[in-house]
Amino acid sequence: MSAVSRRQFLAASAASLAAVAPLKAFPLDLPLGFQSYDVNRELGQDFEGACRTLAGYGYQLIDYVWLGRNNSVGPAVQAMTGKDVREAFDAAGLKCQNCHFSWVELHDDYAKTMEIAHALGLNSLVCQSLSSQTKSVDGWKWHADQLNQLGEKTKREGILAGYHNHPVEFTDIDGKVPFELLLQGTDPKLVQMQIDVGSVAVAGKDPIAWLEKYPDRYFSLHAKDVRDGKIGIAVGEGTLDWKKIFAAAKKAPLRNYVVETGARPDVVMDKLKQSVTFLRGLNG
Repeated sequence: MSAVSRRQFLAASAASLAAVAPLKAFPLDLPLGFQSYDVNRELGQDFEGACRTLAGYGYQLIDYVWLGRNNSVGPAVQAMTGKDVREAFDAAGLKCQNCHFSWVELHDDYAKTMEIAHALGLNSLVCQSLSSQTKSVDGWKWHADQLNQLGEKTKREGILAGYHNHPVEFTDIDGKVPFELLLQGTDPKLVQMQIDVGSVAVAGKDPIAWLEKYPDRYFSLHAKDVRDGKIGIAVGEGTLDWKKIFAAAKKAPLRNYVVETGARPDVVMDKLKQSVTFLRGLNG
């Protein structure tokens, strides 16, 4: 074997090992993703380069927040079509199973958003809440009804409708937990949840208890750590009991799990890299 061909063989072998090792190294037998909102600055500066860097850390998925209406990333990224974004992900070796869209995008611009969803190759999407309907019990019941209607439509597209929680969904209103109102008011065949365990903890609730209480209602999990009631740190730097969280999560029909740090832009890449190292160490 010539020196050149040997180098090519070793490079190909290393690439193959890198492609399969991360999945086996992590504590859930599922693809690991990162939440794109963490890296909006990096995506705005160099979309393709940021994706390649994060794939190099060991991430296999990007849990994407559609940037078509986000002025912070600049006109070039805003103008990217679903096909453009998919090509950038493919080039980096990232899959995109799930994308977050605004209420307007999934209601007023539904047809256009479905074109984007299919171009990305999604099997699920998350509908963000409508802030004007988050102040009362009736508002959250209205959300549940609306999510059911959306779920009926996206099911015909072959896409699961999902909902992602923030602390507000676990902040009691008139003695009720909004997240529970959503769970009780939505049809599990039409709507599933992406539970953000860090946001549950920030709101003063126990994420493990909620994973155990409704084990069949989660299609995805956001791994976000908390320390002193605050986010912005790597997974493993906080006080959440990740072994117990993942033990409970294994009972849910998860499709993936996703790191989100909420860290400052100047440290977020390091925090995302640290999170991979920590999760790899939890294997087994």
